[in-house]
Amino acid sequence: RRHLPILMKDLSQQKMLKGLLLHKNFSTKWGEAYVVALFRSGLLAECVPELKRVRGLVQHDQYHRYTVDAHLLQCLREIIRVQNKPKVLGKLAPLVRAMSAKDWKILWWTGLYHDLAKGRMGDHSTEGAQLVKSEFTQMKVSLRLTIEVSWMVESHLLLSTAAFRRNPQAKGTWSFLHERGVKDQRLKRLALFTAIDIRATNPDAWNDWKESLLYQLVESVQSPKATRFM
Repeated sequence: RRHLPILMKDLSQQKMLKGLLLHKNFSTKWGEAYVVALFRSGLLAECVPELKRVRGLVQHDQYHRYTVDAHLLQCLREIIRVQNKPKVLGKLAPLVRAMSAKDWKILWWTGLYHDLAKGRMGDHSTEGAQLVKSEFTQMKVSLRLTIEVSWMVESHLLLSTAAFRRNPQAKGTWSFLHERGVKDQRLKRLALFTAIDIRATNPDAWNDWKESLLYQLVESVQSPKATRFM
């Protein structure tokens, strides 16, 4: 414990070292207790300074139960829970089994960054995508991971909009998603994250109705009819 301040000082001065340490030691395999400890000790905030800005940031609506930083932590915990027990997502459980190690890595970093730009000027999804590009470039993260996490952060609300506010069977909905790159593995990954994000926002917000609508949307977008149309 006495060495922690020294380590934190070193981390604050070396962006590349932060990246190396983060990508080596920050993953789902360590479990919930490890992630909670990283958040509460302040060590993760030294590696990702934007966490300090959203600490205690209240979201003034009846939907979000947690502050921004608490929601991000809860999102990471939900990723671990879903990975270990796919059945909690009901009809969407097959999506969990469709994820590769690379997909889980993308989901993991999306969980941390997707709402980090809240409280800034402008759209938090767009601003968050730019933040990922900037941070990941400085930390020497691979271009492929940077591109995919950035896209996920920018797109993380698309499926909830399409599933809950549009007709999943409509050609206009298919076009709306296709034009924004929501297809193939990105579709599955984004659908899984949408469910995780809702559960992490407010456990009471995830229900059978939303599960069914999101499932129907994924099935519809992947249908032969939608594929032929696009």
